Amino acid sequence: MNIQILKTASDDTYNFLIDKIEVFNVENGESHQRLPLIVTMDLGDDKILGGAIGWIVGNWLLVDVLWIEEAYRGKGFGKRIISLLESKAIKKGCRQVLLDTLDFQALNFYLKLGYEVVSVLTEYPVNGTKYYLKKNIRA
Repeated sequence: MNIQILKTASDDTYNFLIDKIEVFNVENGESHQRLPLIVTMDLGDDKILGGAIGWIVGNWLLVDVLWIEEAYRGKGFGKRIISLLESKAIKKGCRQVLLDTLDFQALNFYLKLGYEVVSVLTEYPVNGTKYYLKKNIRA
């Protein structure tokens, strides 16, 4: 038996492990659906100025990343991007959204959009705080 820590995982290793957990989840009655949902914004020149990456898993939208170029923050683009993600997720049958943010990132932004804090981790990753938020988006 050889157990090792890898510095990086190849796509094959990553996909193998993801596929195995999805099979296990299906065997136990859970959804195996994991569809990407990606929104980007640019000025028509393909230079990305902001965007978000999420995953549809069952009836949940899991938002992994929301980022806006600094010069475009505070101008409503983040709200528009999240709204697009939520709208598309509703069309795909999602009823809830789950995301996380750090204390120096976007907690107040998400609270203004109707998200509620469901869990808090302190001393994350060292001296900060990580917030997990959810929102009901039933159509």
